[in-house]
Amino acid sequence: MAISRTSDRMEEVPRGADSLQRNYGIDLLRILSMFAVVYIHAFGEGGIGLTVAQFSSNYYCYLVLRFLSEFAVDAFGMITGYVMFYSKPRFSKLVMLWFEVLFYSVSISVLFLVFDPGMANNLRKEIYLMLLPVGTNRYWYISCYFCMYFLIPVMNAGVNFLSRDEMKKVLISLFVLISVIGNLNTSRTDAFHMNYGYSAAWLCYLYLAGAYFRKYETASRIGYVKLLAGIIACVLVTVLFKVNMDQNRWRLEYTLDWMLISNVSVTFFLLAVCMLLLFSKLHIPEKLTRVIAVISPATLGVYLIHVHPLIWKRLFSGSFKIFANSTWYIMVLQVTFWSVFIFVSSLLIDLVRIRLFKCIHLDQLATKVGNGYEALFKKKKDRQES
Repeated sequence: MAISRTSDRMEEVPRGADSLQRNYGIDLLRILSMFAVVYIHAFGEGGIGLTVAQFSSNYYCYLVLRFLSEFAVDAFGMITGYVMFYSKPRFSKLVMLWFEVLFYSVSISVLFLVFDPGMANNLRKEIYLMLLPVGTNRYWYISCYFCMYFLIPVMNAGVNFLSRDEMKKVLISLFVLISVIGNLNTSRTDAFHMNYGYSAAWLCYLYLAGAYFRKYETASRIGYVKLLAGIIACVLVTVLFKVNMDQNRWRLEYTLDWMLISNVSVTFFLLAVCMLLLFSKLHIPEKLTRVIAVISPATLGVYLIHVHPLIWKRLFSGSFKIFANSTWYIMVLQVTFWSVFIFVSSLLIDLVRIRLFKCIHLDQLATKVGNGYEALFKKKKDRQES
């Protein structure tokens, strides 16, 4: 039993052996979430959303599949909290993440420079961007993740210190404030500076939610049917809202779509919660866990490859709009096929990258850097105590 302290009492929290075991359902959700990210980008940046004829069968298929996939970003944030709550954050892990991001930032940029000599005109700018991928917001999620990572010890301590009721009050209050009140603001100003979910602050909130669900094993008290019903309800409400906005757009001075179509919206957040709890309940066959264990570490590479600005702008943007006017099932099959192709090919590339990093013992270098970082603060602490 783990002990959670509050200001006036001690509360026992379940922490059996099961809570510390690897949950392959969560790993499976991580894989599915990354595929969903590719799927969202295929429909969005790929051009389907801007090209598809409104109120056609293609339009409704697009909305259902797009909104069904929108759990991805919020799920990633909660997965981090769910996995890291009982873990101690290591600086070496952050160093390895930096190496991975730097690897793709540099290698993809170099490839484009080789095959497109015209980029040499902006060579100085490109070198700066590819060598500082985190600080330049080349990958928004990674930049926000780095900020959040240093707050993990603080957030874990907070979740451990507060009682269950206190944590519930914090999470619900922030949810009402950000996702409900914030999205009712018809002036479309980002009142709480969450950048519609593309911010370190929102990732921290998602982390706290995931940590809460892990600590109190929330999934064990909600059945599969309720979670599936919640997923369907969230998607249908968002689709109906979007359709209503499009039908009445002529009488609106400005669009209100963003109220339910952003990472901080009520429906997208609750959709991610239902997905997290559903997958955390799954019992994965042992043979499948071996496959998941191999694929899961490579999922971030999928994001780093296809969202690289040069691939994003030159190869990805608008590439799928030619399917928007096909029959609905052809559109779905084409977008799904190419999304799977992008996902699988990127996975294979990252599996090679993982093997390369092992061969050159980059993990050992990361450990040395991490140990040096930890030792630096330990020396300061020892000096202060002496």
